[in-house]
Amino acid sequence: MSDLVPPNDAPVTQPVLGSAGGMGLFIVLGVKPGQAAEQAVRDWCGRVGALARSMVLRYPDCNLRCVIGFGAPVWSRLFGEPRPALLHPFTGLRAQGR
Repeated sequence: MSDLVPPNDAPVTQPVLGSAGGMGLFIVLGVKPGQAAEQAVRDWCGRVGALARSMVLRYPDCNLRCVIGFGAPVWSRLFGEPRPALLHPFTGLRAQGR
């Protein structure tokens, strides 16, 4: 648990790779156009790390992973340029008859 306490209040990065816990939650959202909706998403992103740390403090054995992803079109609206080099619009997957 001591590796979760940042020295001098520096931000702590969470591991993205590795085994996940026994449960998972996936949320897919759209972001309405407009400054108010976009600012609400940016604000939420700023708070989600604290939520994850709170859960780990309450349930230290939960092996929680928290990852937020954004599609290429919304990234530019929320965070501007430059966007990550390999971020590109999603290409839909199709199978015959579906």
